[in-house]
Amino acid sequence: MHDCVLITIDENGMPRARPVGIGEPTEDWSLWIATKRGSRKTRQIMANPKAALHFGFDDIANGHKNSFYASLTGVASVHTDGPNIAAHGPEEKYRSAWDDYPNDLALIRFRPQRMEVMGKGVKPSDSLWQPQGVVLPRKG
Repeated sequence: MHDCVLITIDENGMPRARPVGIGEPTEDWSLWIATKRGSRKTRQIMANPKAALHFGFDDIANGHKNSFYASLTGVASVHTDGPNIAAHGPEEKYRSAWDDYPNDLALIRFRPQRMEVMGKGVKPSDSLWQPQGVVLPRKG
């Protein structure tokens, strides 16, 4: 599981960010996030599927020597069906976080469309300080 920040758009059009845990990407590059049914993030995604995931490390202690980030933008969807929960739900050790597993579990499927990265040897453009980016082809 990797730690990252999920950014959604709220009912007022404002971005909302919160840390989430995700598993490894699936073959079609989807990233799955477990949450409670009816959470703000599920309601926001159902109203506006545009979202972003941000991974980063700010290595202040070493003068930013090992700092990096990757930011993915794409679309998200909410899933509560048995087959997706069985295939992409949380591992057994995380299920105790749900009062009524799997009945109060929702999964967010994030499908990235674009990725920007900086750090770990990848440098921004000199003129604009813009990170390197790539459009991800749709798989599956």
